[in-house]
Amino acid sequence: MSLKKHIITYIITFVVWFIFLLGGLPSDYYQGWSFSAQVWLCVFAFFLILPLTCIILLKIWKKNYLKSSLWIAFYASVPVALYDYIYVGLMKGLGHSYIFSHWYLTIFYFIVWIEIPLVGWIMERRLATSPNSG
Repeated sequence: MSLKKHIITYIITFVVWFIFLLGGLPSDYYQGWSFSAQVWLCVFAFFLILPLTCIILLKIWKKNYLKSSLWIAFYASVPVALYDYIYVGLMKGLGHSYIFSHWYLTIFYFIVWIEIPLVGWIMERRLATSPNSG
């Protein structure tokens, strides 16, 4: 695997996180939203991750979709958790307690480890069963 793929994937996940951060600034990083609005935000994010994963796998990684999806899940969770901790935990002074108050962030540190590899697995299976794969 080339370093370029990792760098591009890292940049994409950072940009997505940064856009999410900017969108949340007027509402104290979505804390000003009602619980139901936060749930809808999670639903939106879940469904946004699906096509974004497919695009990254098809355009950047191009093969070994399941294995590659694990790298995408890593970049969509570990660095993002670090960014959130720096912003909410350190800069806003919540420490590790933000994992509860900002549950809508925290759940995605885990969801992406299910959702993204599932997309990779499905794509890998479709490739293996396609008539052009032989």
